[in-house]
Amino acid sequence: MIRNALLITLLSIAVHSQAQQSEYYRLMDSIRQAYDKKAISDSVYLQAVYEIAQNGFGQPGFYESLLPFRELAFARKQPNLDIVRYYSLLAIDADIRGETGRCIYYKEKEVDAFMKYRPNQAVNFSMARFLTGIYLSARKYNKCAEEYFKCLPNLQRVPALISSDSISNQALESALIISESALMALSIRKDTAGMKQAYALAHDIFNAIKRSNKKKYAADLVNYQHVIYDIDFSYHKYLQPQLAMQDIHANIQLLLSDEFKAIELDPEPYLLFEAYFQAAKFLGEAGQTDSADHYLEKTRELVRNHPILDMGQYQSVAAEIAAKRGNYKWAYEQMVNAYDQKAADEGKTLTDKNNNLYAQAEAEEKKLLLSEAELKNKKTERRLAIVLITAMFAAIVGTAFFLYRRQKAKARFLEFKLNMARNIHDETSPALLYAIALAKSLRIKNNTEKNDLERHLEHTMEILRSLSHDLKSDELHSIHELRSVTENTLKKLSSAVSFQYIIHERSEKGQFISNYQFIQLKAILQECISNSIKHAQFDNINIAFTQTGNQLKIRYSDNGRGWDTNGSHAGIGSKNIEERVGFLNGELEIENNYPEGYEINITIYLR
Repeated sequence: MIRNALLITLLSIAVHSQAQQSEYYRLMDSIRQAYDKKAISDSVYLQAVYEIAQNGFGQPGFYESLLPFRELAFARKQPNLDIVRYYSLLAIDADIRGETGRCIYYKEKEVDAFMKYRPNQAVNFSMARFLTGIYLSARKYNKCAEEYFKCLPNLQRVPALISSDSISNQALESALIISESALMALSIRKDTAGMKQAYALAHDIFNAIKRSNKKKYAADLVNYQHVIYDIDFSYHKYLQPQLAMQDIHANIQLLLSDEFKAIELDPEPYLLFEAYFQAAKFLGEAGQTDSADHYLEKTRELVRNHPILDMGQYQSVAAEIAAKRGNYKWAYEQMVNAYDQKAADEGKTLTDKNNNLYAQAEAEEKKLLLSEAELKNKKTERRLAIVLITAMFAAIVGTAFFLYRRQKAKARFLEFKLNMARNIHDETSPALLYAIALAKSLRIKNNTEKNDLERHLEHTMEILRSLSHDLKSDELHSIHELRSVTENTLKKLSSAVSFQYIIHERSEKGQFISNYQFIQLKAILQECISNSIKHAQFDNINIAFTQTGNQLKIRYSDNGRGWDTNGSHAGIGSKNIEERVGFLNGELEIENNYPEGYEINITIYLR
């Protein structure tokens, strides 16, 4: 209730008060203070400023006074109606100041903002009327015609809207005046086809009004008739001059009628002055100087009775008529003092001024947008910095938590492995030891050599010990580690026994092997190296580790003599190699190339 009461009070003051400049700014400050104290909402503040601003047109600093309004309007979800209102206020202020170029720029921005706000809505005829009119007064005839053609599809639907009573009187008048402005611009562009189209469309709209039985249209019929007479004159003046004077006479009679005076559209006789002036100028250009004098005198009477009217227009037409009669000296004197002559001399300057004002307004807008974008970027950068710091903190906490959980999981897993190793050792070792003891006692009793059963039991016992070791230890062996151990052995021996060695490895990264496999393969390779040193005359050893899937191949060779198959065997070392490969359930191939060395190929399957 307090907010609504405050808004009603402020709006009442703004609309009805004839406040001076200080009063306008006092109201703006009051509503701003109420907003800063959060006494009113964003929407109430924007509505109040919009209403108050309509009392501030032409005031010094009007543009700056709307910057808080703009900031809030542009900060809200876009597009929105308040952006449209912002540009509308600036356009009206520029128009009142006579800054046509600036007015055009802000009006274009207003239309653009409105089309974004209501993308599916028909063209707003009031906006289009304003634009076509101001383009025409600024001599931007091409822009005026472009705006008309943009509205044309909607203008062509107006007769149907009249029949269905779906258009307001204000929109209807705007539609006719858009056609009138377009007709004048098209005539200057000498676009005959466009003129005929605009003329026909205006008459289609007027005939639809006359056919309608709606009272709201009939009440303004005399005003619509006046616009049609102006359209007829503009059209006939260029295409059928013999009919143009009829249009002026008809328009003058309408403007002098009691019916027209009753609607009080012309408290000062601007429309009548314009009609007299058009008649005098048209007749003067046609060489009908006596008739032109008659209407010229009419304009002079209006100027005497209403000094606010433009005397310059009267002087220019009087000079043209005098020149037609041959009174060149008087005509020259009149033209020198005539407003139209000055305007003609300054026409290019006026156009340049409008263009400069348009460019200035555009530059101000861009500067403001850049400033807003820079401020927005700074806010974004601050948000990003906060987000980044938060993310980094979360990442550190997350990483620490992950490492903690991982360490805990690893500890639990190691404990699980240790328990499993202990269980294997405690449950299976006694049984195997008992079986080995029985086998050994039978062998001693029978006085026989160690048989396969006893050897197999001992091998199984060794495998279980190796598995227990793997489970108890967090150490993992790899093919690469096996290669490194072998390479270290060769490196030490080669410094004492002169020979060269080459080792190749092709295995998957992270491929592990069990402790049992690692111990057996290391012993096999050491046995191979030992055999080479003891029995072969060599100077080079080649070893290759190749993994394919879960299969590991080891190729060992030297360039010694090998051994004579007719002589003694290579010894117990070869037996050890065969036995250990058997323990691994692997395959062993020995290629004896005596007297050119030998090659050993071992294949095992990884666990």
